[in-house]
Amino acid sequence: MTPEISLTLENGKELTASTITVGTYRKYCELMEKADDFTEKSDVVFISSQIIREVFRNQISIREINDLDAETVFATAKTIHFVMQEIVAPKFLELMSDKDKQEVEAVEKSAFDDYDEAEGYNSDLQKQNVWRTCKENIDRIVKLSIRAFNNSLSQCMDSDVMSLLDYVKFELETAKEK
Repeated sequence: MTPEISLTLENGKELTASTITVGTYRKYCELMEKADDFTEKSDVVFISSQIIREVFRNQISIREINDLDAETVFATAKTIHFVMQEIVAPKFLELMSDKDKQEVEAVEKSAFDDYDEAEGYNSDLQKQNVWRTCKENIDRIVKLSIRAFNNSLSQCMDSDVMSLLDYVKFELETAKEK
């Protein structure tokens, strides 16, 4: 279950996001992937505004976000980041088998890793953007949902990401029983 995210606008209007849809999470990953390249404060503000608009399903305009004080904007963005990164993202790890989890934990850092990175010898695979990987994972879940559960693309994108991941986990666990 996703905690509610709320925001009070300057005009007193209260916005609440009680679920994170698959489409919202995918858009969040896209925006965060772009944010990795940004260095200017104005870029961070822009991405934060876009994330807030997406989570509140465009019920808030850029003008309304600009009218808010900076503390409110960044507190809301930080809450959204917490929900996405500490609640939704770990849900994907629950889809891994225990064997897969052990293999991931077994990866040890070599004494030469720091040198390799300093000299530019790391492979492109290691430098792959985390957010691109998250976006690809959500695309795989959507594709599975369409094929295995006969959902339409719009049904998948509008569904609660946590519920869909729970359902996929259940199906993977019970697939051996069939």
